Amino acid sequence: MTLFLSKEKIMELSNKIKKRRKELGISQEEAAKKLYISRQTLSNWENDKTLPDIDHLIDISNLYDLSLDELIKEDTSIKKKIIIKTKTDNLLISIGMFITCIGFFLPDSLSFFAMIIGLVLILFSQNISKFLSKFTIHTR
Repeated sequence: MTLFLSKEKIMELSNKIKKRRKELGISQEEAAKKLYISRQTLSNWENDKTLPDIDHLIDISNLYDLSLDELIKEDTSIKKKIIIKTKTDNLLISIGMFITCIGFFLPDSLSFFAMIIGLVLILFSQNISKFLSKFTIHTR
């Protein structure tokens, strides 16, 4: 599935997040601590380098006292991208867990290899998902 997102649509969400944080007088560092993320992650969201997943959008909504509608309503392309990203992350974690479990039943050398592959998928699912999105989600 190919999804086209305009740069303006991504910037709209990023600007809402940044504007509301500033309206509340919260620093990036403070907001990041309350959202349990790094300051760099928040900066990436605010500067439209990456988008938060649905779980983080809920956290942002609660922290900034904005409804999810206010954050993403009328912007179905962003909603679709966030849902696709979340599903991809979850799928990679599930595959990683499956491969790791299968590793317990394989001979020693294959077992070690399978467990490493599974753990890499689990630990780096967001990075892998971000890499894969370059091939399936395009911006205009």
